[in-house]
Amino acid sequence: MKLTYRILFFLFIAILIARLVYLVKIFAVNVYFIDQWDLLFALIRPFDIWRLFFWTNGPHYQGLSFIVSWILSRITNFNATAESWFIVVLLSVSTALGLVLKKRLFKRLTYVDFVIPLFFLSSKYFDILIVVPNSAHGPFPIFLLMCLALVFTLVPSMLQALLIALINFFLIFSGFGMFIVPSLLFFLVVAIAKIKHNKMKLFYGVSLMMILLSIFLFFHTYTNFYTSADCFQIPHPQFHDYAIFATLVSSSFIGFNAPSVYAIIFGLLATVGLIVLSGYHAWLFIKNISINEGRARISAVVFSFVSFSLLFSLFVAIGRTCNGMDAALLSRYRLYMLPAFFGVYLSMHTINQKIIRNVVFLLFWILLLTSEIRNNSYQEDLLRYHKISRLSLKNCVQQGFDLKECEKKVDYKVFYKPSALQDKLEYFKLNKFNLYSE
Repeated sequence: MKLTYRILFFLFIAILIARLVYLVKIFAVNVYFIDQWDLLFALIRPFDIWRLFFWTNGPHYQGLSFIVSWILSRITNFNATAESWFIVVLLSVSTALGLVLKKRLFKRLTYVDFVIPLFFLSSKYFDILIVVPNSAHGPFPIFLLMCLALVFTLVPSMLQALLIALINFFLIFSGFGMFIVPSLLFFLVVAIAKIKHNKMKLFYGVSLMMILLSIFLFFHTYTNFYTSADCFQIPHPQFHDYAIFATLVSSSFIGFNAPSVYAIIFGLLATVGLIVLSGYHAWLFIKNISINEGRARISAVVFSFVSFSLLFSLFVAIGRTCNGMDAALLSRYRLYMLPAFFGVYLSMHTINQKIIRNVVFLLFWILLLTSEIRNNSYQEDLLRYHKISRLSLKNCVQQGFDLKECEKKVDYKVFYKPSALQDKLEYFKLNKFNLYSE
């Protein structure tokens, strides 16, 4: 990449980061909201690394990033916006890792790679960034996925095998990172069966055993075999709704904010395409692992990314379909679809015909830019509503009114059971933290 392109590239990244910083600075308010109050029950206790690591929020673990969240909560006096700034850092680092990954897989960066920062530094993740910030629910698993993909690009060695097992351990205990496990098991079983180097068979075998132990530990310590949706039942009365919901999760990534025929059609085409792409790269990986290491790496990354997102969309459909189709389009699920679409982008670079490849890249650019434009006005209106409501609630509480009473006055709930927080609220009030900060 020429110097001029490099300067423009870094300038583009800086603009995207600045936009996220602007959104956090303007719209984030120092008031905990819904899930953050649940997490406060762990954050307010004395430091305990194991309790924090194995803390669950709904159906998923908080994991490694929750330890950082505890530290940030103490440093900032339980400032709710600290988690938002942490997420901006995670997305920025993940962008850098995504660029390094592209270069390691295909030897260079080109002008079409300007699109990569749009995957990670998009404002369409506003829910998890500002509304209910939680680094474990998307941002940290994505960061770990990028790390794992880079490990796939290493020369097969004991170090690579151990890093795969280590990152897997942190992933399955971070948000919905557990959906990476099937692709890792596939990778290791095929590698053990196909490669000819006996030492590497041993190393991958040890890695496989470590992953299986991680799975055992996951279920041994797991207690939340339920979804946080009160309406949850299995199977859902309208079984086909699962498929519709899962396809809408894919549509959400490219900017659909409400269920529609177009959203369902696009989501259906995208989901079928992702399934085919995943199967294709699984086949390529089996074919190439012992004869073409470079191509096998590309297929391992693409298969892992796409299958991860597909599994997420399936399980979120099982858990949330009862909430209605609008729930499929929630901003918080979009980060989990990022790996699939980034995998599609990486796969495009394997197209041999330059003209076809460039046309596909152009369409992909249009798709992502359209996604940003479609979301812009919608998300700013929603963020403005949350900001005004939280500031009004904060002002009401600081005037001496009870939180439950203020929620009624403002018509805005920040927690389902304010009475359960009474001792925490008294602590905040005494120290002028969070709701009671100036």
